[in-house]
Amino acid sequence: MNRLLKRLLIVAACLFGLLLVVGLIASSMISGASKQTLATALSENLGVPVTLGAINFNLAQLFLLKPAITVEDIAIGNPPSFRSPHLLEAKKLTAQISLLPLLRKSIEVHSITIDHPRIMSETNAHGVSNIEALLQKDKGKSDPGSGGTSVRSLVVDEFSVASGEISSMTAAAAHTEGIVDLSGIDLRVRDFSRDQPCRLEFSARPFGGKYSRIKLEAQAGPFAANALPLHGTLSITVAPSEIPPALRVAQFGNLLVAPGKKAKVSLTAKVDGDAYEKLSGPATLALSDLLLGKDEQHVLPVSGEFPISFAASKLMSSPRFQLGITGGRLHLGKGEWLGDAELHLHGTASSGRTSGKIRNVDINELVSSVTVANGKIYGTLEIPSYSLQFAGNNAAQVRNSLHGSGKLSVTEGRIAALDLLSSIQQGVEHPQDLIAGKKGATPFTTLAAGMNVGESKLNLDGIQLESPALRVTGKGFIDFDQSMNFELVAQTQGGAGQMLNKVAGFQAGAGIPVSVTGTVESPKVRPSVGKIVQKAAQGLLDSFFKKKNK
Repeated sequence: MNRLLKRLLIVAACLFGLLLVVGLIASSMISGASKQTLATALSENLGVPVTLGAINFNLAQLFLLKPAITVEDIAIGNPPSFRSPHLLEAKKLTAQISLLPLLRKSIEVHSITIDHPRIMSETNAHGVSNIEALLQKDKGKSDPGSGGTSVRSLVVDEFSVASGEISSMTAAAAHTEGIVDLSGIDLRVRDFSRDQPCRLEFSARPFGGKYSRIKLEAQAGPFAANALPLHGTLSITVAPSEIPPALRVAQFGNLLVAPGKKAKVSLTAKVDGDAYEKLSGPATLALSDLLLGKDEQHVLPVSGEFPISFAASKLMSSPRFQLGITGGRLHLGKGEWLGDAELHLHGTASSGRTSGKIRNVDINELVSSVTVANGKIYGTLEIPSYSLQFAGNNAAQVRNSLHGSGKLSVTEGRIAALDLLSSIQQGVEHPQDLIAGKKGATPFTTLAAGMNVGESKLNLDGIQLESPALRVTGKGFIDFDQSMNFELVAQTQGGAGQMLNKVAGFQAGAGIPVSVTGTVESPKVRPSVGKIVQKAAQGLLDSFFKKKNK
């Protein structure tokens, strides 16, 4: 028994020594010239420069028949025509494989871990991303499985990425630092094999925020050279206040200057398809505690939740997203929006359309939040129908591209920009002058018009304003820069028009042509009453001479 035990100890010692020698040999082989050979082989395979730092061999894991290799300071270069020196940088990569399956011509990887990788996503002057260019290089290579030699089966128990980052840069940002778009990237792929689906978990933080989060839980595979089938659940939550202010202004203009600290926009989707081509499925969009407005004093609360359709294409190269809304409903302050919408996103470019209706909205709250005009019109806004289209690379382009049409009505309100009746009276007294609009208000029971948006202006036709003192019809426009030009016809009515009748010398109900120009902040009014005044004056003179002749 002692002799058998001694022999077993000798065998164990020999195996230990053999493993130690193998480990030392392996450790020496993966350093120096062999490291450079590995880097060269990777460069030739990827078609871009690859550099490797220190490579270490974990002897302790070797005795568990699961040797581990650690590669530090990995850098994968960019394809030609891109400015950044590297597409990917990583602090450390650790791989651990099992030895015994190698005897069965099977590669069983216990784990692969990449720590702190940083990907610089860049678009060149032709609109092609560096990731897409690298994938195109890979597509040009022959499939290793197409040859006559047998291919070892590959199994990976777990592949993970920890604390990754993705930054993006466009051709227009040649002299700027890349903005970190995603940070805190964690990826876990379990039970990976070439011919079987695996489990995939992905999470990341957009804009480096605390509350913004992207999460994907899916079944992925089987994998191919240019295919990544996915079936799972995608959830995206964005806290608008965490979007960098400069980016908010560039993409949304003054709409999200003060979005609210509790504001969240969430999307949850069931996705199915191929990450290289297209993922799509039903989704739910929810907006909570969101404030639209140019500053904290002028905001419009927006909230709601409704089903949408979601699609994402070319996620591995040049991502594009599409959202479709049918029968959506949003609360706009005390009112609401009901309608359809479609949105396309590709990089900074966006395009889409929207149609529907708006009802019971405080028009001052709406106008003051989305334009520079404050407190110029009051009442309850109804838009029974409208349609709008837009496209652009930033907020200014989108605003200037707006075009569409609709109808609007405002009830029980007032135009606070000027007192139109007093302005007309003042204009009658000075018929040759362009008079500044009289300060005050023009109350009305109803204000209705057809509207047409285009060429950076809001055109209004078929205007009908009804009030106790005035009835106004006409047409005109307001530029997005707040300049305006209206040609109106005002009819005085009721007791409020008697004073004007005495000055102008015409009957109540007569139409007075009025032009309103200037800006919303400083309107100018000119009634065209010259002929009426001249006729009245002539009548007075005739009456005077008749009396004198008597």
